[in-house]
Amino acid sequence: KLPEYRAGLNKEMRATWVGPMPTDQFLDDFFRPVPDVPDLPNDHFTTVPTKGLEKDMYQPFVRPLNRFVFL
Repeated sequence: KLPEYRAGLNKEMRATWVGPMPTDQFLDDFFRPVPDVPDLPNDHFTTVPTKGLEKDMYQPFVRPLNRFVFL
């Protein structure tokens, strides 16, 4: 059953994908270098909880990054 499923996916997605592309070429073509990326201090993310709910880590993770512009 799995081979038929894969064959169906292959047929359905055939016009959607281009590739394969070497990893280095992909990174060079689609991810531009970011000049002057600041070094973050070692204690930059100490406020991020290590236990509990995942949603509780979002703001403590993002808040320190708001000081920097990455785009």
